[in-house]
Amino acid sequence: MARHVVGLNHLAIGVENVGDNGRFPLTAAQRAANVALVRHLVARFPGITHLIGHHEYLAFEAHPYFQEREPDYRTRKGDPGPAFMQAVRAELQDLPLAGPPPPRAP
Repeated sequence: MARHVVGLNHLAIGVENVGDNGRFPLTAAQRAANVALVRHLVARFPGITHLIGHHEYLAFEAHPYFQEREPDYRTRKGDPGPAFMQAVRAELQDLPLAGPPPPRAP
């Protein structure tokens, strides 16, 4: 089990994209590679139910999937960012993949 996303490590597959939202933005080639990889993984492992960006994991804190042994350990992540995930999801609309849960009410 990798330590790639707080609270979801026990059931998540982590995919790292090298780049940022500033000086080294993610590319169309990276988006296409992510789409191809997700399609491959979903075809090979039909139990995959969600597709989330690293920056979206905190939405799972109240979800049954979320299990974290270090309750005070939380990090804020910005990657890969909303625009990148929107572009990836747009190309995967035909797959039955959920995103993060809706934000919790304050």
